[in-house]
Amino acid sequence: MSWQQQDEVWIGLGDYVAGGSCAPPFLKSEGALARRPIVMGSMDLSDGRDAYESAMMWADAGADGMMIRVSSEEELPTVAMIAQVTGLPIALAGDPAVVSSMASAIEGTVMILMDADAEGHVSAGQNGRIAVFDGLDADAMHAFRLAGLRGDESCKRPIMADLSMFPGEPMEEAMVGLEAMLCGADILIMNNPVAADMCRFQGEELAGL
Repeated sequence: MSWQQQDEVWIGLGDYVAGGSCAPPFLKSEGALARRPIVMGSMDLSDGRDAYESAMMWADAGADGMMIRVSSEEELPTVAMIAQVTGLPIALAGDPAVVSSMASAIEGTVMILMDADAEGHVSAGQNGRIAVFDGLDADAMHAFRLAGLRGDESCKRPIMADLSMFPGEPMEEAMVGLEAMLCGADILIMNNPVAADMCRFQGEELAGL
């Protein structure tokens, strides 16, 4: 079967790309790219934890980036610090006005800005759109990816699977993350560093990296 290539979005310092698939996930016989999903860790700046230590924990665990929940523009210096010290891609989630203001104030990195209608877009004036799914909704992700591969222009966006609020044990979260990858997720937002590392390793194995 002839598949259509999906949209790509470049994030971070321009060295991370999400999307671009041209076949069902990891099916090399049908032309799948040798590329694993981007694995990001979740942070909430209102949870009382030390933001620097949390960011470095994710970086040391091998995460490709961070999804940061923000609640106030007063947190801008903290987000800017995380972007600078890690150099990794960042997704911002929170009040749309706060998220937009922060993205405008922080230069040098392309962020994913998550809004309330289950979509995301990238900062720095780029036009990329990202479809954000509950990481537990495998059927919806699978249907979305297949529709895009079959030519539906509205479904060609990269898929972000959000597991940042996953309540289970690391092994359970890793299994759900693996299922999301097999359903076409291009970005995983993980809650637990151990689960994130498992998914990163499995993604590399499946992609033949």
